[in-house]
Amino acid sequence: MPYVPGCSADVFISYAHSDNQDGWVTGLKKKLIEKLNPFLAGRAEVWLDDRIEHGVHFKQEIQQKLKDTPIFVAVISPAYLDSEFSMIDELDWFQNQGGREIIQLLKVPLEAGQEVPLPEAHYMVLYDEKDGHLLDGEPLDRILDGVVAAMTKRLREVWEHRPRIYVAQLRNENLKPRWDGLKDRLHAEGYAVLPRGVLPVRVPDGRIREWLEAARLSVHLDNVPDDPLAQRQLAIARQIGRPALILPEPPSQDQLPAAIAEVQKKLEAERKPAVYFIYDYYSDHQRVVAFPDLIRLKTGCDVFLPEAGEKYHKFRLQVSDGVLLFRGDAPEDWLRSQEQVLLQAAARPGRLTVEAKYFAHGPNSQSDPVRVTRGPRQEWIIERIGEPHAEDLQPFFDALRSRVMAAGGGA
Repeated sequence: MPYVPGCSADVFISYAHSDNQDGWVTGLKKKLIEKLNPFLAGRAEVWLDDRIEHGVHFKQEIQQKLKDTPIFVAVISPAYLDSEFSMIDELDWFQNQGGREIIQLLKVPLEAGQEVPLPEAHYMVLYDEKDGHLLDGEPLDRILDGVVAAMTKRLREVWEHRPRIYVAQLRNENLKPRWDGLKDRLHAEGYAVLPRGVLPVRVPDGRIREWLEAARLSVHLDNVPDDPLAQRQLAIARQIGRPALILPEPPSQDQLPAAIAEVQKKLEAERKPAVYFIYDYYSDHQRVVAFPDLIRLKTGCDVFLPEAGEKYHKFRLQVSDGVLLFRGDAPEDWLRSQEQVLLQAAARPGRLTVEAKYFAHGPNSQSDPVRVTRGPRQEWIIERIGEPHAEDLQPFFDALRSRVMAAGGGA
């Protein structure tokens, strides 16, 4: 089970198969796992495809894995740059799905006129620049230690952005296996489960309180008189008035979907008004870096940004009061991908989310400086010539405030 909740792997290694004929890429995977595990509670999941024969559904399998992986590692070589599958169906596709964390590892010197796929982004050289031979031993370890430090920092950030749920810990050995199954299922569904680590029996009440206050919801088991730790956690949750779901017994395997649905229902009832702000990190981050704070100021809503994982993305679309899609310099393929997801979310029964698409065109476009129209789904379509301005979003802000007030929120 990967470290990051809701993901199928933590790191995806993209490479040309000719670069692994001697097992070098497989060895790289092993080194990354060994170096990551001490920082990620032994749960680092690094994935690469090592099949020789590719089946009919190979492309779909790869891209499904990419949807749910936070970090993309590209092993760059002349063969990689010459691989249409690596460059288009993996690297480009990852970016178009909102993937933002790409690490480029230059295995061997490139040919004249070639460059790394993302020359504006950082990359690491894994060969001796004097004679081109592959590094090994201590020189390679030093470089990979820096790569692993960056990966660890990013994976921990992604973990922190997941919705947090406190699941009370049990000491009753008869109940514990099924209760642990609930924790594992919540992790797989994309929830960050607290506490992080095993609670000792003598843990201070203040420490339990800190974990509970950091979570959006806590889940407890009722009727465990022989488990003082479980009783104490429930008592503290009630004392501080945190939202709690109390189950009569640990759910069995076939009861887990219903238990997850109860968690989701409780979270929906307790959530704060929120806006999901979607944009392409590589193309448009600098243009909208100030927007999250401005949206919070204008609407009073929490603002969530895209993170890795298809389940996270669907969760944010489902629970947000507003969805703002921005496109400036992002490619057309990225826009089509995001619009398809919005169409799927809009088809959800009972969905009342306020939606806006904000496009900032180049200064040579032949149009009015700002144009606001209503789309076929009653979403706002806002077009700006030149650099984006938060003031252009006023119709979206007004509709969002009305939506939140009608739902009983305080934005």
